[in-house]
Amino acid sequence: MDYYKIYKDQYDRSLETILNDTIEKLKLAKSNKANFNTEFNAIKKELSEKPKEIHSQFKNDDLLECSELFSKRYSLIDEAEPEDEKISIVLNNQVLKEYKKRSNSDYDYDEFIIKLAKLDATNKINSHFSMDRNYFELIYFTGKYHYLNDNYFDKERSQISKEIAKMNDIKYPKEIEKINPKPSQSNFQDDILLEKDKFLILHTLISLIKSKKMSTIEIARVLVLTNIKKSKLLSEKYRNVEGYKILSNGIDAVDSYKNKKEWILSVLSKLEPYKLKEIKAKLRLLLKNLNEK
Repeated sequence: MDYYKIYKDQYDRSLETILNDTIEKLKLAKSNKANFNTEFNAIKKELSEKPKEIHSQFKNDDLLECSELFSKRYSLIDEAEPEDEKISIVLNNQVLKEYKKRSNSDYDYDEFIIKLAKLDATNKINSHFSMDRNYFELIYFTGKYHYLNDNYFDKERSQISKEIAKMNDIKYPKEIEKINPKPSQSNFQDDILLEKDKFLILHTLISLIKSKKMSTIEIARVLVLTNIKKSKLLSEKYRNVEGYKILSNGIDAVDSYKNKKEWILSVLSKLEPYKLKEIKAKLRLLLKNLNEK
């Protein structure tokens, strides 16, 4: 019996079904002019209940330990084995052995594997939906649902960042250009960034590094672009450096809502010639959050 095929077929079906259902719900909500946050929260809440239901079924059927063995496959199987091999090995050995202590029916084991696949697929979707909330909101705004149909779950983060940047350009173009017109590549000067701008960019970089894997080249570009020459940052008196407050607190170093918004728009405009997609996306997210207040 090819237990891995049973698992993989159901896993792929579950991903596709849940994603398609989500797309249809969002399209319907958009047509009804519904609030994105309300609709997306409702979708996430419904999805968060599914793993609880499956765990409850496993507990009632005395299969919770089998499920836990499957989830421990990364520590049970040689880490050099690819993911599909790990799943196949553990389903054909450790999990099956434990399952047989509780049942002798191969058919029931197939059903158990199907539930495992549904559980894994739902957990993956919940994780992606939490991580990509801004991505889904921009798709809701722009209607670019084909981004989700185009192998969403297998996309590199860099590709999603590119798509976020494109959708942000659609959502915020006039707002950015009314502060500063787009500078041309030929007359752009390195010193167009004020020192406070550089500290804000560094603060943004730090927050991104803490929350996600950053592109090495983008980190390098930020360091070259900012090039802050403050020797006091190397001393015990680093807190006295003008700009340290911005490095620590970001836009919260500025009190007024208007000043925060204008500052972000100004920095975004100045960064336009540079390939700093993650930094720009983060700043646009900050701008969006300010606009919602």
